[in-house]
Amino acid sequence: MSIVDAIALAYDSFLPQQTTQFKLRLNVFNNAMGAVISNSLNGYYQSNGKNEETTSVPAKAQVLGKAVISPKNDDYSKIKANVLLNKDIYLEAVCAQCNTRRSVKDRLLLRIESVSKDSQGKYTIFYDAEEVVAVETGVDTGVFRLEKPLPTRSRKLFAIEKGNKIMESAAFDQLQATILYCLEDDSITPKKDDTGAQMNVYADPINKTGKVQTSLLVDPFGMVFNSQTGEAINGAVVTLFRVENGTESLAEVFDDDGKVCFSPTAIRTSTNEACQGTITTGASDINGDGVIDSGDAGLFRFPLVLPTNGTTSFYRLKITPPVGYGYPSVVAPSELAKFNRVIRTTGDFRSGDDDGSYGGRFDVTPDKAL
Repeated sequence: MSIVDAIALAYDSFLPQQTTQFKLRLNVFNNAMGAVISNSLNGYYQSNGKNEETTSVPAKAQVLGKAVISPKNDDYSKIKANVLLNKDIYLEAVCAQCNTRRSVKDRLLLRIESVSKDSQGKYTIFYDAEEVVAVETGVDTGVFRLEKPLPTRSRKLFAIEKGNKIMESAAFDQLQATILYCLEDDSITPKKDDTGAQMNVYADPINKTGKVQTSLLVDPFGMVFNSQTGEAINGAVVTLFRVENGTESLAEVFDDDGKVCFSPTAIRTSTNEACQGTITTGASDINGDGVIDSGDAGLFRFPLVLPTNGTTSFYRLKITPPVGYGYPSVVAPSELAKFNRVIRTTGDFRSGDDDGSYGGRFDVTPDKAL
């Protein structure tokens, strides 16, 4: 499609106080979603033998659709909702606001922040922050991908160093990605518009409000591991039970979209084969990368469950270990800290019934991850 800068309408004559109407309809490509089109009407006419000109106030319209960011797998073929610690982050942004040239690959800047929950269960505690460059996948595509994948590592094992191009995070943190602004070709200088203003990216570019953001969870998984070596254990059978007034029954499990994975009474509606009520570690694509491999070793996940009240209702994991292992472990939580695992325990892990990582019951409130 060639560039259209103006459309002309001609009238042989136009009487004083006369009015007219016309409509302009445009079909645009998907890569223009979220872009702002500014229209103005210029009138040229003769009055009393003199050439006159009048210009309307510019009218702005946003192409339906917004700029978006999507976490992806390493070949950008699938959207992901989580990332494994010590693995790379891949992000893809659709942003017409930074697709400013038709013959050159444009660039934009993103900020990624690691955030954990406060005592109220809200993500308010910020840790690491990294800024990364995304480059357009081709000329005039409006699709941007990270120039280099962003690696991750544990903030419990390494000091947080903002700006080192490594995301220091921890299990159950949330990573929040935000598009900041469009970049010049040097990948450093913020791009400016015709008025000299920095080209920041907004969810609502007409009113210049709102952020374009997405989030993903870090290691939102449970893991069965060797308490002596820290190595993941495959072949363990993990089943989730709900405890109501002291009575245990198989728990209902839902996927990330709220569809039924397992229920004693309802029909399964989830298409996620890895989402089950009972999981054998190492046998399913738990991390969602499309393959069953070493990245799934020892992992289990029950994405969504009904909340408990911590008084009469709880959950309990029952684990049948493979031959050669025992459960629950007899190793103290303090000795397991070196393996960088999230251990659910309260008080003395050898007594009571409130140590979830040792076969005890545990509470799941609406703001708590399982």
